[in-house]
Amino acid sequence: MLFFNGEIFHFLGPVTLKFVSVAEFDVTGCKNDGTQLFEILDLASQRAKEQSREDYVSEILEVMSTVFGGNDVAFAFLDAVNGLVITYRDMFGKRSLLLAGNESEIAITSVPLSGE
Repeated sequence: MLFFNGEIFHFLGPVTLKFVSVAEFDVTGCKNDGTQLFEILDLASQRAKEQSREDYVSEILEVMSTVFGGNDVAFAFLDAVNGLVITYRDMFGKRSLLLAGNESEIAITSVPLSGE
C-alpha cells in the first residue's frame, strides 16, 4: 500500500539504483503517476531479499527522493511482503503525516497544504 501527499513534477528519469532500474514516468497522461510509483516500489520490495534491510530502506528513500525531487512530501509505504512500514515527511513538515495503530491496525492521514 502506498500513501503520499506531494506532487510528482520533477521526475526526469531514467534512474538506476542498486537493485531497481527505473525508466521514465509516462508523462503522456496514459498512466497514473501514483500507480507508476507503486510499481517501482513493488519491484524494490520483491528484490528486498537480495539485500540487507537497511540497504532496502535506503533504496526506497532514494527512489522517493528522486521521484519527488526534494519537494515537500509525506509518504508511507506499507510493504506487507517484508513486514515493513516506511514513512517519510519533508524536513520542514509542510506536508503533515500522522500515524496511529496497534499490532493489527494502522491509520495514516495527511492534511493538504492550505489552498489545495
